Amino acid sequence: MKIPSILRLACGFLFGSLLLGQSLVISMDDGPNLDPTPKLSAAERNQRLLDAFKAKGVRVVLFVNGIRGGDSPEGVRWMTAWGEAGHRIGNHTYDHPSLKDVSVEDYLADVRRLDLLIKPIPGYWRRFRFPFLVEGKDPAEWRRVQDGLHALGYQDAPVSISTYDWEYNARLQDLLRANPDADTGPIRAAYLQHLHECLSGFRDLARELLGRDPVQVILLHHNLINAMFMPDILDLIERDGWRIVAPEEGYQDPLYREDRAEVGYAESILEAVALKRGVLLDRFDELKTRLWGAPQPAEGYYP
Repeated sequence: MKIPSILRLACGFLFGSLLLGQSLVISMDDGPNLDPTPKLSAAERNQRLLDAFKAKGVRVVLFVNGIRGGDSPEGVRWMTAWGEAGHRIGNHTYDHPSLKDVSVEDYLADVRRLDLLIKPIPGYWRRFRFPFLVEGKDPAEWRRVQDGLHALGYQDAPVSISTYDWEYNARLQDLLRANPDADTGPIRAAYLQHLHECLSGFRDLARELLGRDPVQVILLHHNLINAMFMPDILDLIERDGWRIVAPEEGYQDPLYREDRAEVGYAESILEAVALKRGVLLDRFDELKTRLWGAPQPAEGYYP
């Protein structure tokens, strides 16, 4: 039986929209990260990440600091390598302070200090990621920081899919410090399951909250666990039906222009929208509790 042309067009539009709606930006914080780890050198970690992204033809945004090795000859070489590979280099402050702990003036000075460092780097992009995702204690402070960023030519870069990769990374490092030859398979499996639940959980809540599939932005860190398992992570993202898009494309989604001044702290911009509307708050709490699950938080790894 022949399908009428208009029906074929409608089906094509519907399924094409659904596929295009499964779009994801990969953002990584705390590059180029020259900190020592119990497995892989800093050079090996950077190269493994670059190789994994190149193999899949993926471009990401790397938010860098000065204190994680960025302000060193080796750090500059690696940031340059990321930029030359087609990735964006964003600002994550020089010293990685929390806005809870410093004045707005000192905070913006730290942003400017890092800006001077990365401006000559290929891929330099005036997008800013708040350390610890802390954007201000009240609406007045939020707007002062936003105004300061805009004066520097920056836009902020919110997250829609938050993960607890830093906790799995801490446990992986503890395991390898105790035994460099330890079997990392169980942590790998648990971590991939965690990322699958992050992707599916925030996707479902976005559809319920917005009535559509926005371009999602996932937050990962430039760390050992992601350097070791990035090929597996990219395969997982693909299997789960996501299309990875370039950062500059993803941040065109109107979701990332939402005003969050009245919200206060929210890990995900989707949760910030839910707080503004006063809806689905119990669903976000349930999701975060499920994602935290096991492993439990480790004191000192992240506020």
